[in-house]
Amino acid sequence: PKVPSKHAFSEKEALQQLAELKGSGVTWLGQASFLLRVSGKTILTDPFLSNRASPFSFVGGVTRYAPPGISIANLPQVDAIIISHNHYDHLDTHTIARVEAHSQPLWFVPLANRELLEDEGVAPERVVELDWWEAREVKLPLTPSQETASQERASQEVQQTVRFALTPAQHWSARG
Repeated sequence: PKVPSKHAFSEKEALQQLAELKGSGVTWLGQASFLLRVSGKTILTDPFLSNRASPFSFVGGVTRYAPPGISIANLPQVDAIIISHNHYDHLDTHTIARVEAHSQPLWFVPLANRELLEDEGVAPERVVELDWWEAREVKLPLTPSQETASQERASQEVQQTVRFALTPAQHWSARG
């Protein structure tokens, strides 16, 4: 594929490529944020989709050099979010509240990070805290495009089991 100018697609181009994606795929949104489409599920990793990752919106922290590949308003319905660790550019409080309002996804976080999400308005029952090597199987609803046209199936809630596992991250953090 052709490398875009300044190594970044415009949001319009990114949305077009996402719409054309058939089956599974990965879209880089910048920094450590990826949008994964796997078996009909949409999963975000470490969403940093604001202009600055810092406890303050006006100073400090990490500042983006380019806008995120896709803005929160234009994201598809997000089924789950995986947080690797709690640095501000991986667990961005400004993004949490906005993604939560957009999709109300299931959140997977390492131990001792539940409270950070709950403080931003995430419902406790949608936060899954995992220790190293711990895994959890959850049922996520299928998106309408995956459901059959059958009236019988359309009237039932159709779900798919997905397994999430937390592997160790040797990365220092003193937040929280």
